[in-house]
Order: sequence, then C-alpha cells, then structure tokens
Amino acid sequence: MTLSQSSVQKIRTYIGFAFKAGKCVLGVDNIVKIKKPMLILYSTSLSQNSIKKVQESAAQNSQKFIGIQNFNEITPREGCKALGVKDKNLASAIIEQLNNENTTK
Repeated sequence: MTLSQSSVQKIRTYIGFAFKAGKCVLGVDNIVKIKKPMLILYSTSLSQNSIKKVQESAAQNSQKFIGIQNFNEITPREGCKALGVKDKNLASAIIEQLNNENTTK
C-alpha cells in the first residue's frame, strides 16, 4: 500500500506520539520478542524471511500487520523496516486512517 501525503503526516504523528510515550517497538527481532504490539507496520522492502517472522508473530498473538511501500516516510528512525505500536488507541487510529486511505482510492 502506498500512502498519500496527508495520510503519511497523520500516521507519522500517531507514531511520534507512540514513540514518545514508549509505546513503539522498532525492528523485527524486538517485535517478535516482545509480543505485545497491537499493530505491526513494515516496509514492503523487508526481506521475505523477516516478513515471515512478522506474519507468524502476528498470527500467534492476534495482531494486525500491514505492509507499506513508502514506509521510510512514517518512521522516526532511519533504516528501520518494521515497527510495532503497543497502544490500543493509537493502533486503532492508525488502522482507521489506513482504512480511510483505502476507501478514497
């Protein structure tokens, strides 16, 4: 999924809130290890092995995971390819924004 600029700005803001509140997990290994994210976002350029790890973790823990093409525009850290949002309300807000993005296209 490729996001519009307005969606990128909103999602970046939500992720910034999660990051500052300590409710954001960066990296595939941390996401798999912590098992608490409500939402997992990952770059579509992530390796197949890493995508498989994320998908397995999400399936085991009933987490939603979404691949984003322009992922580097929404992450707070350069070089990060996956992140997990642990806060339920922020995860819901991001999912709602992504759903709005899908319905407007």
